[in-house]
Amino acid sequence: MQMPYGLHLEDLLFSRAKPPYKSVVWNMRGARFSGVSLKGSRIQPGLHKTQHLLRIHVSGFVGLLLFAPLLSSATGIPEPGPVMYGALRNSANGNARLTTGTLTWTITPASGSPVTVTTPLTDISGQYSYALRVPFESVVGSSTLSANALQLNNATTSYVRTNVFLTVNGTNYPATISAPALGSFTFGSADRGRLDEVDLTVTAPGVGGSTGGSSSFASPPTSSTASSKWR
Repeated sequence: MQMPYGLHLEDLLFSRAKPPYKSVVWNMRGARFSGVSLKGSRIQPGLHKTQHLLRIHVSGFVGLLLFAPLLSSATGIPEPGPVMYGALRNSANGNARLTTGTLTWTITPASGSPVTVTTPLTDISGQYSYALRVPFESVVGSSTLSANALQLNNATTSYVRTNVFLTVNGTNYPATISAPALGSFTFGSADRGRLDEVDLTVTAPGVGGSTGGSSSFASPPTSSTASSKWR
């Protein structure tokens, strides 16, 4: 946005006035610009220097009003939420471990809007079918949560995770959480990046998979191994 007489909007916002102005400093209390040098500037004939400054001031004020919504609409700070991983087994096909299809999982907080996370199934280390991170954010000052993100609270908070289904070739199959994992979990600021094993069972006739491997990990995946799968 070009301002009168060569002064740009970014100069007004960040005090980087270009020649012929040496510097521009916005003084909110005085509602005026200070430190403006008019040396070498082009003044229209018959236009007083005070009027010249006033036109710069008005133009800058309008620019700030236009950009104010953008400056005040900051979103939350992304946080390392819990990572859920596990095997998805098909009870209609000999408990075969499934490695194809799409898993859709809805996480519901005690208060606030739920989030939905989607991830494709895959064969990871010959032991499990999926790994996904639940999106969390910290809210600082006047910032607001991004769409499809949960707020990270200092206090431990409970979340429900029973709404999960598998999609294969356009067909949805409800999945259930296998013991010992539970249909709810707790999470707080002290739990950042926690790994949770959550094995699933689905009844999907005609959907094949692998019968090899184990339904649970011999040992949890390392953070370096896991991060390469879901980032």
